[in-house]
Amino acid sequence: TTLCKALAQKLSIRLSGRYSNSMLLEINAHSLFSKWFSESGKLVMKLFEKIHDLVEDKDSLVCVLIDEVESLAANRQGGSGDPSDAIRAVNALLTQLDKLKIYENVIILATSNITEAIDLAFIDRADIKQYIGLPGLRARYEIIRSCTGELIRKGILQDAKDNSTLWGDNEMKKAESHGKDSLTSKIESLAHQTDGFSGRTLRKLPFKCHAVFVRSQSTTALEFLDFMAKTVEMEKEDRKKLVRNEPQQ
Repeated sequence: TTLCKALAQKLSIRLSGRYSNSMLLEINAHSLFSKWFSESGKLVMKLFEKIHDLVEDKDSLVCVLIDEVESLAANRQGGSGDPSDAIRAVNALLTQLDKLKIYENVIILATSNITEAIDLAFIDRADIKQYIGLPGLRARYEIIRSCTGELIRKGILQDAKDNSTLWGDNEMKKAESHGKDSLTSKIESLAHQTDGFSGRTLRKLPFKCHAVFVRSQSTTALEFLDFMAKTVEMEKEDRKKLVRNEPQQ
C-alpha cells in the first residue's frame, strides 16, 4: 500500500508538465459491500461513475488505489457458496475497469496479500503484476535505522556520540569496523534477527519497545537498541504462541 502511494506521488511529479493537477483516490473494498441484495454491484457502479467524472478533466491525473482488492475482486470460481451479490460486484468492477481504458489520465493501482483469492479475469486486466516480498537485510537495516533516528529527532531518545549511522548515508556499514557496541553493529544485528518480519511489523517494534521497556526520559539510542533486541525476541515468542493456538483443520 505504501509503495502504491509512493508510485502515485512519483507519477504526479514526473507528469507535472503534462497534467496541471493530480489526485489519489483510495478505495476501501469492504465499504462497497451492502447487506441488501444486489446493492453491492450498484455501489461499485456509483463509485466508478464518480471516477469517470473526475477523469473527464484531461488536465488531471487520477490514481485510484484499491487496497485489499481480493475483497472486491474475489475469485468467482472459488466455490459454490459465494453469494450472487458478491459475483455481481466482481462483474460490475470488471465492466467499469474496461470502460476506463479509453482514458489516458487514469491509473488503477491494487494491492493484495491473498493473490490466490483474486478472480483471474481481474488479474488478466492488470498490465503489470509485481510481487513485493518481505524486506531484505538492507531494507530491514534502513527501517530500523530510520526509526531510531526519528526517535532521536523527536527528543524521545537521547542522542549518542556514535550517530554517523543515523545521520550519514543509507549504505549499511560493516559492523566489524565499528565494534560490537556501536550503533551500526547493534542495528545490523537487529536486521539479522528480524529476518521474516514485514515492514509494517518492523515499524511497530520501536513503539512496542518504548511502551514495554523504556522507563526513563534519558534513555540513549544504544540502550534503546538493546531493548529492541528483547522486543524482537518477544515478538517471535508471540508469533509461536499464535501458531500453536491455531485451530487444527
